[in-house]
Amino acid sequence: RVWDLMGRKDRSIRKLRLNAFKSRLKYANIVFPQTETSQGRLQKYYSSLLQSTHVVPMAYSAIGTDGEMSQEYFHKDPNYKYLLCLTRYYEHKNVEIFLDVAKIIKAKSLSYKIVSTIGADQHPKASKFISDIETQNLSDVLINIGRVPMTDVPHLYKKTDGCILPTLLESFSATYVDSMAFGKPIFTSKRDFAEDACRESAYYFDPFDANEMVKTIHQAFNDESQMTEKIQLGKERIQSLPDWTEVSDMYLDQLSTLAKNQ
Repeated sequence: RVWDLMGRKDRSIRKLRLNAFKSRLKYANIVFPQTETSQGRLQKYYSSLLQSTHVVPMAYSAIGTDGEMSQEYFHKDPNYKYLLCLTRYYEHKNVEIFLDVAKIIKAKSLSYKIVSTIGADQHPKASKFISDIETQNLSDVLINIGRVPMTDVPHLYKKTDGCILPTLLESFSATYVDSMAFGKPIFTSKRDFAEDACRESAYYFDPFDANEMVKTIHQAFNDESQMTEKIQLGKERIQSLPDWTEVSDMYLDQLSTLAKNQ
């Protein structure tokens, strides 16, 4: 499905990258995937070229919250729940589904708003997405605030009520772990990479079904006890992740062993 979303140029570039990856893989003594899911795919598609693999998970370091937010971005109405999609524009992020989601929210007069961070200069389709929000009169539900500096990211998490990511392809998105750390519910695609990263702490939906997305969100915010449980599971998931020092040690241990064996 990701390939189908790509234009000819992007598809050609990605195929070239895959060919380069495949042709050079035989020279790698060891490959470090971030998840069991990634390791499984490597072994499925490239087993004949792999010498060795070792999973080194995503590291997590808390984001600082010092200083003030550089700008307001949007006025928050206390009568609405705001879901943050913190991402640049890539075709596999599947942000166009938000147009249909916003239409459903608006038609049913539901109290949800989606905040996206797409910059018009990030991709030719990004500017069309932003234009479609305006031409389809969805800007009151789908609020695109553009690119956000890293210093404002913690404030944005605090200002919103959850994270939403209808992505079709990831390794281990930092958005997931940051959302867990800030105690925000996660709404994301029912895909193996997302379930590997979030486990039971997230709400999952079909990323191509706008109605299911809205239904999942609505049910979640109407079940406070389940949401509290999922947020707690997310915080526990964070505790299981190593910091950058521990990740560095994992790499060094594996490389030292490799050197000794040779």
